[in-house]
Amino acid sequence: MAACHIVISRILNRFKGHQREILRGAAATFALRMVGIGLEFALHVLIARLLGADGAGVYFLAVTVVTISSVFGRLGLDNAVLRFVAAKAEVSDWPAVKGVARHGVLVAAGVSVAIAGLLIAGSGYWVPYLSELPGATLVIVLLLLAAPAMSGMFIFGEMLK
Repeated sequence: MAACHIVISRILNRFKGHQREILRGAAATFALRMVGIGLEFALHVLIARLLGADGAGVYFLAVTVVTISSVFGRLGLDNAVLRFVAAKAEVSDWPAVKGVARHGVLVAAGVSVAIAGLLIAGSGYWVPYLSELPGATLVIVLLLLAAPAMSGMFIFGEMLK
């Protein structure tokens, strides 16, 4: 571990000022992403072991449906929020940042609620085409309730960039 620290210090000493700051930020981001990917893999293994092949398949199908509905529910606002929040934060206009964030989340959550409601209302018709398992409809409907929260999470994630 100490040898690794020495090597990293020598590499960082070659860079000056902003280059060092960018490199540190990139390294921290890389490390956090690796930890996140490892935790996600562990969660998937746990789900597969607890639910079995059929249950895990229904769960991942439901997560995919919720993710797709969240993409439509965001209406591209995640990119717009990123742009406007960055512009307003640069000039320290914090009330405008708060307003952009609030507006983006409210619109995305509202549209996501509408899309999830439509999908839930018609779930008896379209879910049997995706899965023949008897509990699939209930699982998908329950996870669709999380679509507005997922949309808000993505909006806030982009805002924090």
